Amino acid sequence: MIFSRGKHFFLLRTCLASQSLNSLSSLRFSPPFCFSSSSPATETAPSFKRPFIVDYLVKYVGLSPEQAIKASGSLSQVQSPSDPDAVRQFFKESGFSDGQIKKMVLKSSSVLMADVDTLLKPRMEALKEYEFSESDIIRLVSRVPIFLFCSDTQLKRINFWRKILQTKDLVLKALLRARGLIFIRPDRNVMPKVQFLRNYGFSKDDIAYMVGIQPTLIALGLDRIKSLVKQVEELQIPVGSRAFSNALIACSQLSRATLDSKLNLFRNLGRSEAEIWETILKSPQLLTLSVKKIKENMEFLVNAGYETSYVMERPLLLCYSLEKRLIPRIHVLQFLKSKGLLKKGPSLCTILCFSEKDLMDKLIVPYEDEIPELRQVYVTALAGKFTM
Repeated sequence: MIFSRGKHFFLLRTCLASQSLNSLSSLRFSPPFCFSSSSPATETAPSFKRPFIVDYLVKYVGLSPEQAIKASGSLSQVQSPSDPDAVRQFFKESGFSDGQIKKMVLKSSSVLMADVDTLLKPRMEALKEYEFSESDIIRLVSRVPIFLFCSDTQLKRINFWRKILQTKDLVLKALLRARGLIFIRPDRNVMPKVQFLRNYGFSKDDIAYMVGIQPTLIALGLDRIKSLVKQVEELQIPVGSRAFSNALIACSQLSRATLDSKLNLFRNLGRSEAEIWETILKSPQLLTLSVKKIKENMEFLVNAGYETSYVMERPLLLCYSLEKRLIPRIHVLQFLKSKGLLKKGPSLCTILCFSEKDLMDKLIVPYEDEIPELRQVYVTALAGKFTM
């Protein structure tokens, strides 16, 4: 056995329920009052010394006092630094940074009680069998420490997901986004849905793409997936296209009422049904945006002089951050035009697609001789202030 039955149960239970336990541990109870006629009125309640493990978590793991108090709830059995010291040393020797160890403890503080030789080392070695590199394993374990406590049967399900997702990188991405994948029974809870999607017309690559981006999609019930496919059919997107896959991913995150509210928003903008479907086909991620974001971006772009039809033909414009991209970059664009510059240049879509480096190299630096303050104009606009 890796460790005794009692310790095994305690570790697994505390790891799986760390959030609940941490929430409970954050409650503070005052010592009970003693009602006695013989007690003097000036008697004060006894003071309680802060548990050793709280100070340890603050000093050696880097947690704040509040974080340490919450994390200590699943570490009540730790009375000396020997076990947590051994765990921290093992992770450091395995290549984990102090920040990653801190992140791991915040996710599941009970990892500090794990036995290095009988649990941590074997589990880290076992993960290598699935073609994960050392950096992959560090990334996975630091963000999802539950993988250190999984059974062999659960870990072996990684092989199943490798067949579905086809590449190691997609498997890693999916496990990071949805740790529950290894707790799902493939034969009972996954294969019927995969078979339905294949029969409907999705290729293996389509399924790998969808599950890699939105792994919780495959965790939905079969009836729910069938209903979602029907919803996407109503959007008149060609079956088997990447747009259909993207729309299915988007709809899986929405209720029917939310989807209808977004479609009604486009109708209220004067778009025909055909134009709405064409817009969604170009950019299915529109369906994941809030109605508020769509309204705000559209209002800003129209006020900046762009026609509604222009925006709807380029729906990606609605997906950008209003504060971090649309406002500052359009402000710089208008500033240059107000100075008689940039009569011919990159389109709005191109400018919005620029990385920060490309923006500087292609839109700021070339005009700094003529407008020395141009860089500051952009920085100021990025901060939410404007000068013209």
